[in-house]
Parts: sequence; structure tokens; C-alpha cells
Amino acid sequence: MQLDRFRRLGEVEQEGEVRGRRGAYFLSARLDLARNEGKTWSSWPTLTRTPPIPPTCSRCCGGRRPRRDIEQDVERGTRELVKVVASADGLQASEDELSQWRHFSNALFKRHAGRRAGSRILDLAR
Repeated sequence: MQLDRFRRLGEVEQEGEVRGRRGAYFLSARLDLARNEGKTWSSWPTLTRTPPIPPTCSRCCGGRRPRRDIEQDVERGTRELVKVVASADGLQASEDELSQWRHFSNALFKRHAGRRAGSRILDLAR
């Protein structure tokens, strides 16, 4: 498998998309950097599209400042997500960080499942 090859050789080969099986995506690039030089990049996959369409910065961000726009959108989405989870009593403070995140994810799941079930009930009542 790709992961075993990467662990042995540090190389990544391009693969076709596999649906219906849990997995991970490797991104690989070769960069030549001068001393104290850095590079950053972002990726956002379109995994649920058929066929997958790679987004371009100009299409997603109107050709403006894509990194800033993406980071602001992620921050805005994170704030909204925290509001949703807070409304379901999903925020808690504990020394056990894993327990905190488990509680957060359970509250988010229950909130989402409740909304979906509620909308189905309303649809069936018509």
C-alpha cells in the first residue's frame, strides 16, 4: 500500500480515487529553499463531487487574497460551529482534553441528527 511504500522509501505515487474505503491523501512537493526561507500552502479537497473538480483560488476567492480569505472563512465557520455546539450544551472544561473533544463531537452529532430527524418528521406530516 501507499503508506507502507512511503514509510520505507519516503516516496508518494499518484493514485486513482477509491470510494467507499477509509483512507488518507498524501500531498507531495519538492521545494528548494534558501536559508531561512519558508513556503506555505493550503489544500481543500472536493471529495464529494462527481467528478472531482479541483478548485482554483480565482474561482473560490475572486482572485483577491486567497490565503486571507480562506483563513477568515475558516475562522467564521469555526465560530458558527462553536455556537451550534454550545447551544446543545457541548462545551465543557476538563483536564482530560480527549474527554472534552469527545463531548464536543457527541453534542455536534446529536444536534445534527436531531435537525435531520426533525426535518423528516415535518416532511412526513405534510
